[in-house]
Amino acid sequence: HEHPHFYFQLTKGKIRPKKDVVTGPAYMVLEDLPLPIAVPFGFFPFTEKFHSGVLVPTFGEDYNRGFYLRNGGYYLALSDYADLALTGELYTRGGWGLTAQSNYAKRYKFHGNFNVSYLVTVNGEKGDNDYSKMKNFRVQWTHAQDAKANPNMSFSASVNFATSGYSRNNLDDYYSNSFTENTKSSTVNMTYKRPGSRWSFSTTASVSQRTADSTLSVSFPNLTVTMSQFAPFKRKKAAGDERWYEKIKISYSGRFQNSLTAKQDEFFKKSLVKDWRNGMSHTLPINATFNLFKYLNVTPSITLNDRMYTNKIRQAIEILWRQSEYDSPRDHAKRVVLGVSRLRLFVLGLLRTIRARELRRHERTCEVFLLQQRTLWQCRKRKIGCGVVQHFQQLRGEGEKRPGQHRL
Repeated sequence: HEHPHFYFQLTKGKIRPKKDVVTGPAYMVLEDLPLPIAVPFGFFPFTEKFHSGVLVPTFGEDYNRGFYLRNGGYYLALSDYADLALTGELYTRGGWGLTAQSNYAKRYKFHGNFNVSYLVTVNGEKGDNDYSKMKNFRVQWTHAQDAKANPNMSFSASVNFATSGYSRNNLDDYYSNSFTENTKSSTVNMTYKRPGSRWSFSTTASVSQRTADSTLSVSFPNLTVTMSQFAPFKRKKAAGDERWYEKIKISYSGRFQNSLTAKQDEFFKKSLVKDWRNGMSHTLPINATFNLFKYLNVTPSITLNDRMYTNKIRQAIEILWRQSEYDSPRDHAKRVVLGVSRLRLFVLGLLRTIRARELRRHERTCEVFLLQQRTLWQCRKRKIGCGVVQHFQQLRGEGEKRPGQHRL
């Protein structure tokens, strides 16, 4: 075993095999430094049996669910590495719940815990207007691997997933942060590095949940492939000075991602081909360092990026001109509505003079009144287009004509 970080130094003691250890005065030692913390004696019994037993429930009353018995069940001491507690809850108005909770650990290997709960909530009496029955569940899992267990592979998990109504119906969450928590996130990650190789692989699965509107954002599987930097033109048996092309170094990084965002009750109805969004990217950095005149270091570099998608969206700009009339007890007004819909950055080739910031600004529908010359000047300032402003003036001079649709 490794040298402990802290321990109790015994002044004297007696060991009785398979029974107990009795000690005299003992003081604490931290990082081999004695501390003024001591105990007058110690008694440590030995046992070879695991103790399981009944968990006594608690009694109480809830205004909507009636009287209850909660957190009662049975505790199982499975082994030196794991235990299991099975508990339940029961309400007089028909509600009930089950919970399985376990802790596990193996020294220098891994440790973690999980908690799975299923809850049926019944509020009110049958026949009442406020009667309701809901079913919810929660899954919590935490796993961590010791850094010395496997130097080439690591696995970790942090899962906190629950249906949207679980926190609002679980009595244990009423006075905790979970009751007001709006988002929950879960992540499972595994990394593997091939021994004696430059390649490493990493895969991740993540779930983000908004309890306010029951929206799930799932990203799975996410795969990342990485190659460490190396010199491909390096001679295995070098003779003489290093040549210029031997200084060229290359690395690689590739990533595949698959994701979907949907409502909780519609998630499993989505199509794997049509609704899931996926793609792949490749990055290839190339660089080298050269020495000029013994005093100057020159480092040229180039990075090649490639992106691949399984589908694409084609969009275009269409400006619709509509003329509407309405009656008023004072006057008769006319107006032209300029509608620009689904304007995206995909059309930069069509409108190269409009900046990306202005593109996002023009996503909203713009209403232009012919009776206000100031509005026409503002549209000209926003670079909607000179041809559009000229068409405004023509419509103003020919108010009786009904313009149709015009494509830009």
